[in-house]
Order: sequence, then structure tokens, then C-alpha cells
Amino acid sequence: QAISRAKSVIFQVAFCNDWDFFFTGTIDRTRFDRYHLGDYYKSFTQWLRDYRKKYSCDIKYLFVPELHEDGAWHIHGFVRGIPGDHLCKFIPGLHPKKLVERGYLNWPAYQRKFGFCSLGVIRDLEAISHYITEYITEDLGRCVTSFGGHLYRCSVGLARAVHEGYIYQSYVVLDSYLEHDGMFCSTGWVRGVDWVFWMQYIPVDGELSPLEAPEDVPVLMSNVDVEQ
Repeated sequence: QAISRAKSVIFQVAFCNDWDFFFTGTIDRTRFDRYHLGDYYKSFTQWLRDYRKKYSCDIKYLFVPELHEDGAWHIHGFVRGIPGDHLCKFIPGLHPKKLVERGYLNWPAYQRKFGFCSLGVIRDLEAISHYITEYITEDLGRCVTSFGGHLYRCSVGLARAVHEGYIYQSYVVLDSYLEHDGMFCSTGWVRGVDWVFWMQYIPVDGELSPLEAPEDVPVLMSNVDVEQ
């Protein structure tokens, strides 16, 4: 259940927010213990708080750890708010060809402090939001706990999905949006229509909290250790 909840929250935070880049950060063995995730996270998140204050920038993030085969850690995730002039292109002949040709950017400040990193433009937020949840497994959960880490870290004030109501009957129009059949339920996405269209199918005596416009929906925080 903990793994399922974590994957759900990670997807919600990833998909319900605007991001600038998909981030990958490694840990330089000469600067930090690559095998102790908790120590790295503690130093990294404090560094980010100091960075925001120093440069008056509102950096937001969502990070998920990944375990190397040798037991060392690195992280993937989403970031926004890094000043554009703090990033630079990778250099042909010096950096990996793939990063140069695909337009990835370097964050020199992170590289000097922690190790190699790359930032890529997000072209399909839905796809990459699903992709990052694939890192969350039972094995990862056990390893993260053993080494003082968490399944994810995110900033305060990031949005999550907001529950609006239930419909208990089957309707052909609504069923047409179902894409994935599970053991106990089917799920799907609604795209290209007014987001409140489904409300016409709620029974007259159905219970539903007062509807708010999307811009008025309160921003929720994740239920993990969040950073200031």
C-alpha cells in the first residue's frame, strides 16, 4: 500500500504542476557518500534553500531516487525556477554526444557541489509523469528505508489532484474514456473537453461538494517530508 500511495502522489505532483525541466543528478564519490541517500538529500535540500535565498529565485522540485547496480544512488525528477543564465549547454567533444545533440543543459552550480547533472526539456508531461513512477518498486522502498532516504522529495506548495465527486452508474459516454482495465476497476483520461462535463451524470440527490473553478482549487501538499 505504501508503494501504491507513493506512486499515486508522485504522478499527481508531477502531472499537476508546471515544470521547466526533467532533472537527473548524480553524486560525486569524492564529495559525498554515494551509498547513503539520507546524507545526500539533507545536504542537497539545504543547498537548494540557500540557493533560493542567495539568488532570490523560487525553485520548486520533485525528486525520486534510483539505485545503481553497485548500490550507489542518483536522482531523477522535475524542477522549475532555476534562473536561465545559471544553466548552459554541454560542450561538443567534452561532454557525452547524446546530451549535446539532444539539447540537454548543464547546471554548473550543482555540478561543482554534488556531481554530474543534466536538464532536459519536457515534451510530453503525461508520459514522463508515468515514467518516473516506474522507479518506485518494493525493492527500492526497502533500500531507501535502509539508507535513510524517502521514496520521493518535493517542495512545499505543489498542486495535487483534487477529488470532486463520484458517479456510481455506467454511462456509454463516460465508459468511452476508459483505456485500462484492471482487476477491480478501469481507468482513463478525459482530454479535449470541458473539465466539468461529467457533472451532468451525477444523480440529482447525489452528494458533491460545491464546485470551484480550476484556478480557485486550493493547492495541496504531498504527505511526505516536504522542504521549505
